[in-house]
Amino acid sequence: MMKAFYNLNRWGKNGMKDRTQDILNRLLDSEIPLPVKYLSTKFKVGERTIRNEIGIINELLRQCQLLPVSSIRSKGMQVNLSKTDRQELVDFISHHSSFKYLSREERVLDLILDIAFGDKPVF
Repeated sequence: MMKAFYNLNRWGKNGMKDRTQDILNRLLDSEIPLPVKYLSTKFKVGERTIRNEIGIINELLRQCQLLPVSSIRSKGMQVNLSKTDRQELVDFISHHSSFKYLSREERVLDLILDIAFGDKPVF
């Protein structure tokens, strides 16, 4: 049964960072919990950054009405989804046209344009 992936349209505006998608894919591909230390080493960032990225992933999963990434003490992080939900999420992320992955330069430009032409004042 298809979950509420239509709620993800807002992710298309600012895009999801490549690293966030890579972490999500790594978690989806793994059958065992992945330690935060392993992920931080793999992606060459701090453990706090990994935890922040997992927070973003959890927001996305909540919008899809899916279970968030769980933290298993002394083992690591794990996505607890059925095989069907996993595959639907992977397919949606990889094929949905509104999912745009922006480079750093594109994100900076997007911020500048939002500030310059946005409806809300920035101060």
